Amino acid sequence: HIVEKDFALIVEGYMDVISLYDGGFKNAVASLGTALTSEQIKLISRLTKNIVLVFDGDAAGINASIKGIDRLKEYNDNLDLFIENNISMKVCILDVGFDPADFIIKKGSEAFLKKIETAVDMIDFTLETIMSKYNLNELTGKLRATDELLKFISSLSSSNIQEECIKKIASKLKLRESLLLEEMLKKEINKRNNPFSKESREDEENKNSYASFLNKNLN
Repeated sequence: HIVEKDFALIVEGYMDVISLYDGGFKNAVASLGTALTSEQIKLISRLTKNIVLVFDGDAAGINASIKGIDRLKEYNDNLDLFIENNISMKVCILDVGFDPADFIIKKGSEAFLKKIETAVDMIDFTLETIMSKYNLNELTGKLRATDELLKFISSLSSSNIQEECIKKIASKLKLRESLLLEEMLKKEINKRNNPFSKESREDEENKNSYASFLNKNLN
């Protein structure tokens, strides 16, 4: 069924898979609350290059909870593997208060299909999720968002993907791309030179660095 539909739905539990199967979605598999392993990713990539992660409405939600971010990090850690296997990974967030089983039962298969069609690229979703945690109209919120965004982007090994991410957040935060790239490079250099530095010290250094550059470049 995954080969026939050319995409796989990744849900949390067995009941979700059963409900989706009953609703006509026979291309779903359960992760059982954890991220896919490298072996599972390789196995799925033999069947399809398109994967949609289906998150419960209360897992990430409108306010992008920490739980949602942590779960995404598990998948982002395997981005190199996704790229290596030419896998397109997307994220679908259900309505608040619904898991896949509830959604199918209460809203029907057609509504679920429409929801799946709105799934967004995992990296784009992660960027938006991080930004939604902060008030970008305030300097402090923009400082913190920029810091967390650059930490995430610097963790991506593909320079092409990093560049695209920088373009997107530069537009959203109204900052110059060249300065964001400069700050990200500084972060990578500091990380290499100080692999055992304490997180609190890094945060303080980042805070001072970003405060300086944002004060000069806010639009």
